[in-house]
Amino acid sequence: MSVGLLLVWIDSSPNWDDSGITAALLFGTSVIFGFSMPRFAWLWAILDGMWIPLNAILLHRQYGMVIVCMIAFVGAYSGVFIQKIFKSVTATTALKNGSKGDVAKAI
Repeated sequence: MSVGLLLVWIDSSPNWDDSGITAALLFGTSVIFGFSMPRFAWLWAILDGMWIPLNAILLHRQYGMVIVCMIAFVGAYSGVFIQKIFKSVTATTALKNGSKGDVAKAI
């Protein structure tokens, strides 16, 4: 949640006019949160991505900013996907090495 608040603080700064960097930071942090705890990817996306649209709606009546939440959701579920690939590769490597105990830990 604090990352989302930091992003809205940066985005609402008077001299900040680079939405692409803000979107990339939002996507990147959502990927990290989704990778770290994939079970709660939806919650990470909401907690990370709701602040910029909320700020735009409350201060400027820009309801179209709700689409920014989609960046957070895509990022969070991309993190989940990357973690699944990572676990699959780890399990495959453990099988190739012949250590069955590592497969149970990898999965």
